[in-house]
Amino acid sequence: MQLGFSFLRSKIARRFVFLFLFSALIPTFLLALVSLTRVQAQLQEQSYDRLQKDTKTYGMALFDRMKQMHYLMQLLSESFKVPELLETDNYSAREQLFSHFEYLGLVSKTLGKQDFMGNAELDDINSILVRNLENDDKKTAVLTNISEGERTKVYFICPFQLKNGEQAHLIGVARPDALWGVGTFSLLPALTELTVYSDGVRIMATYASPNEQLTTFTLADVQTNSRQIIYKFNNEEYIGTIWPLFLKSYFSAPTWSIVLSQKKEDALSSMLEFKRIFPLIILFTLWVILLFSLHSIRRTLNPLSQLKEVTKRLASGDLNARVHINSRDEFEDLGRSFNNMTGQLKKQMDTLAVIDKIDRAILSSLDFKIILSRGLKMLYDFLPCQSIFFTKVYAHSSEQIQVFAITDKNQDNPLVTQEIITSTERDVLIQDQDYILTKENNDLPAFIQSSIEENCLLCSFPIITKQKLFGTLVVCLNREKDSDDTTTIKQIRQITDQLGIALSNARLVDNLEKLSIGTVEALARTVDAKSKWTAGHSERVSALAVKIAKAMKLPERDLEMLYRGGLLHDIGKIGIPSTVLDKPGKLDDDE
Repeated sequence: MQLGFSFLRSKIARRFVFLFLFSALIPTFLLALVSLTRVQAQLQEQSYDRLQKDTKTYGMALFDRMKQMHYLMQLLSESFKVPELLETDNYSAREQLFSHFEYLGLVSKTLGKQDFMGNAELDDINSILVRNLENDDKKTAVLTNISEGERTKVYFICPFQLKNGEQAHLIGVARPDALWGVGTFSLLPALTELTVYSDGVRIMATYASPNEQLTTFTLADVQTNSRQIIYKFNNEEYIGTIWPLFLKSYFSAPTWSIVLSQKKEDALSSMLEFKRIFPLIILFTLWVILLFSLHSIRRTLNPLSQLKEVTKRLASGDLNARVHINSRDEFEDLGRSFNNMTGQLKKQMDTLAVIDKIDRAILSSLDFKIILSRGLKMLYDFLPCQSIFFTKVYAHSSEQIQVFAITDKNQDNPLVTQEIITSTERDVLIQDQDYILTKENNDLPAFIQSSIEENCLLCSFPIITKQKLFGTLVVCLNREKDSDDTTTIKQIRQITDQLGIALSNARLVDNLEKLSIGTVEALARTVDAKSKWTAGHSERVSALAVKIAKAMKLPERDLEMLYRGGLLHDIGKIGIPSTVLDKPGKLDDDE
């Protein structure tokens, strides 16, 4: 953990974190509250929709069970052999009737009341028949007998005619478990309570205690208001949905209202569970966002750390320092630009180092050949080139040139040759312009054609001293991918100018040296001219002294001093009259 958050010591990192806390957490909390409200409303709406679908499904299933009971009573009435259907050998028919009805009986004027299954009070039967006779409908009637403190009974009254044409009625009392789908194998949805209303009066309640509020609803109230209801019972809040079951399409009966209800806590249990875990989800989300943000911040600051370290290395003089950033964003572009900048700085510093070496070569030697040899070798080692040439022009000849060439990295000193070129080759190779880029063609001299290879960029840099062309530097550069030829050419131009200054100084010193020797020789001839028999004596003395010194293998500087000394060893004669020098006798005291 300490290593993971060590980057927070950075002020920029702390600013990023504080910015995240103030700009991300508050909107996240607000969004979480809005989301919680919306999810809560959606879950509640989904709970009502599910309960509404369950209510409708249960109502349709109840209607199917009532039709099945109607079919059994019709089969029983149409057989005209009611007693035979209930005999012991007709097991299937008896099972069907016993599973759906708890009472079956026949009522007619001639036969009176006959019980075929179970028992029923005559008063109850008469009351039901009286209520049924109020309707002219020939459909099977469905009536309820609600008595306070007693279980509600549902009567099916099927009118039919006996064989003698007499009007009779089959009366059946439905079994509660078969009709409502409750009991051992309950058809009710889990955790729901069933209440059925007929004209606003409750006719059955399963798994539910009586509720005063529901008993006040009438069918008209249900149709004109929302089918969603909310009520309380024993300090428990319930929600429910109502679905009307229209029986008149098949039975002579009023519309029933099917109500399925359940505790709000059970109906919205998923929402309540969601509310409990929602703060944990928000907290987890915030942690994920925070960790992701810290990772992003660290990833963002890592390139800055690299740039900081590499900058320190550059400040200490390490020009080979580079950054390696693969962030695929602006930081990678910045790192690439930084590496290009350091590369340019290194090239400039290397160029200055070569120039400094050339300067030191000037101070250490004033010999033209030594300066040129060292300068060409430095350039060849510094530049990415295949070969390098220096062509020295002659003022007295337009066709002859002196060539100094380095074509191999193992070559310490340039190869010096005398070459003859044509006027066309001279026009291509030797120019007095700033620099000329030339392509490989047949107009190049043969000694260059034989040394260059493919993918070569041939550059010619003239060296001009005292407004005259002294020579030309020809460089065959390697063309590398993504290389900046312009920068390389500028560097060569700088070094060439410095080399030109060095060669110009060497040439000037050489001229001064020749002038100095000429002066000494003129003095020697003046001394020798004082006497005809001493003509050429000083020069002969100098020549003999140098030969002896060379035989003794004395250094070059001693040879030069002996040569000058030999020329000037009789310099004292220049102020003595010839009469004294040429007197045949002895000299007197004044002479």
